[in-house]
Amino acid sequence: MLVDLPQLVQGLLDGTLARQPDMTVVGRAATSATMADAARATHPQFVVVGLHDAELPQACRDLLAEQPRLRVLGIEAAAGHAHLYELRPERVDIGEVSPADVVDTIRETAARPSHL
Repeated sequence: MLVDLPQLVQGLLDGTLARQPDMTVVGRAATSATMADAARATHPQFVVVGLHDAELPQACRDLLAEQPRLRVLGIEAAAGHAHLYELRPERVDIGEVSPADVVDTIRETAARPSHL
């Protein structure tokens, strides 16, 4: 699921993810405030959300608490950095990312067992 991403970043991710046979974008939300309803309807394994700073929006924290197997990948488009959040939420700094790096992070994280 893609949420609140700058148009250029979303376009790059759409193209990259469309070429992945094991990944599908199941939904989109214009803002993190509208994300919860969209996530409940689509049941994503990952939410890729645009961050305006390094802090995870409260709506994402609430969604992690509600859906503990969910993982959130926050992308700071201005800085070109990403952070992976899991239940608690836990932040793992990833550093500078490209669309291919986002795909690799999703794939590697999905292969790991969740905290539950």
